[in-house]
Amino acid sequence: MYDCLEQIESVGSTSEKERLLAFMIRVWPDSDKFLRLAFNDLVYNLDKKVFYNAFEMYGGNKPDYSFADVSDWLYSLQLPADSDPTKDTTEEVIEDVLGLESFAKELLSLSGHLMLENLYDFFVVLPNYKRKWFSRALLKDLRMGVQVKTVNKVFKTLSKPQIEKFAMQLAAKFENVFDKEEVLSCVKFPMAGEIKYDGYRIQAEIYEDSEGNDQVQLMSRRGKDKTSAYPDIVAALKRRFAGQHLLLDGEIIAGSFQKLSQKDDSSARRYVVFDLLNDEKLQYQYRYDNLVNLFLLDDNEPLIELAEHYNIGDYEEMMKFFEEANKRGEEGIMLKFFDRPYDRGSRKNMYKVKKVYTADLLVVGWEQGEGKRAGKLGALLLKDKSGQVTVQVGSGITDDEIDNWSKDPDSLIGLIAEVMYNERTETGSLRFPRFKCWRDDKDEPDDMSIVKVRQGGNDDN
Repeated sequence: MYDCLEQIESVGSTSEKERLLAFMIRVWPDSDKFLRLAFNDLVYNLDKKVFYNAFEMYGGNKPDYSFADVSDWLYSLQLPADSDPTKDTTEEVIEDVLGLESFAKELLSLSGHLMLENLYDFFVVLPNYKRKWFSRALLKDLRMGVQVKTVNKVFKTLSKPQIEKFAMQLAAKFENVFDKEEVLSCVKFPMAGEIKYDGYRIQAEIYEDSEGNDQVQLMSRRGKDKTSAYPDIVAALKRRFAGQHLLLDGEIIAGSFQKLSQKDDSSARRYVVFDLLNDEKLQYQYRYDNLVNLFLLDDNEPLIELAEHYNIGDYEEMMKFFEEANKRGEEGIMLKFFDRPYDRGSRKNMYKVKKVYTADLLVVGWEQGEGKRAGKLGALLLKDKSGQVTVQVGSGITDDEIDNWSKDPDSLIGLIAEVMYNERTETGSLRFPRFKCWRDDKDEPDDMSIVKVRQGGNDDN
């Protein structure tokens, strides 16, 4: 199984990765358990530093950060278990995938030095190939160019249950919102319109525990528990909805996204609610009516608010709403179908319309890639004319482009690339930059004191 994992990591073709995955799952039943553990929603409060600390504190192994990943460093360590690569050092502890599953459950209740000690005791008796792959599974990063979508595709062909991942309903986008014909081919008015808030997408569940105490759980768009990160919001939700069982979809916002992402920033956070999910099969118009009624009961909690909402009758009204949102400095607007249910993981029930900027920048260098781009070009290094903006761009570049450019990456230096981005940050950098195209018609980059605005873009906030 582990040799097959190595093969999957080494090949670049998606179809070949799928073939090897299917072969591995059929031949080694443990690989099914292994993949489900690596891609489930459980978070074990681990990061790479925890592994380094555990082996340094209890094994005296000085960390070597020159390795691409801590899993590769663990593989490189020469420990007694490596004397026989076919089995573990002690007959008492033979850790297979079942043992990893058991240890993973144990990790959920461990922290501090107790976690470090248990982590070391578990891993030190493993041969190097298991240290490599078990650590990647626990870190939720197999680093072999395979995501849960690919694994589920293979599971489906083998008639195996899918890996259920936490998901929220997502939004599609228009290629060009100024093209009325395109917009009308995608949506049918009237539509619900809302402000697109610039913050962190959060699902909030308010409920009573077995002892009758109000509890709140906050989950991020990617299924991570964020309850402890926003104690003021948790307290406000308890005050606002005491004694009720509610599942809310919304956005935590501050003065700006930069402020929200700065841990030391003291700006007040607020939770803007735009959907009620107690019955996800209900059409949106009825879910929203129930949400409005919920907020009519009490309006004395400043940290919890209802999203700004309008009925949009036609394309012209939508564009007017979009332009007004831009003038106000909002991130954009959302359009929602009145007659659709809440469909987790789907982009078919709502659209986002965002303000997005573009800039033409000079390629001044490039960086090596990691993971599936290992040994190839991973990102372009770009500068504006003034030299005040330097940005690294890897997003937006296709696999075919990576393969072609990697043959002679130095030949790209001096070219002008058009880059899309969402905004300038307070430090002058670009937020969410991604490659759009080459500008063969330009000889010099933009001065970033002047920007062009073009609608488009697609992020997952």
